[in-house]
Amino acid sequence: MNGTVLLIEADQHDGKTVAEALGHEGFRLVVCAQPLDALRFVDASVDLVICDLATNRNRAFELLRLWRQRSKNPPFLFLVDGGDVQSAVDAMKVGASDCLTKPIESARLHQSVGQFLGKTNAAERFRPAEAA
Repeated sequence: MNGTVLLIEADQHDGKTVAEALGHEGFRLVVCAQPLDALRFVDASVDLVICDLATNRNRAFELLRLWRQRSKNPPFLFLVDGGDVQSAVDAMKVGASDCLTKPIESARLHQSVGQFLGKTNAAERFRPAEAA
């Protein structure tokens, strides 16, 4: 197992895109629809949190702040809509490790996840389904 990733994503299509990208590397993926649903994982062993800010921006930031108060402090990767620069700036101000724009580019997602989970060559090993 290459690490546990908590995905907070209400949109099933985007969630499936992330799940497919991460599934190629064997990451354990736990999916929640809303930041409030993710509260039960704050004390669990999670290596990375990926959260779509469109699900509930304020709750997502609260979740990040809460997690930062714990000893287990995984990186937070926020997904923002392509034109929503302000949300990306705000996310970085509250402590996000990175922000990616939607639509999600699988190779970029994999590169970022690999960086946070110590898999430096994950992006090179990843092959999108259409290229396989």
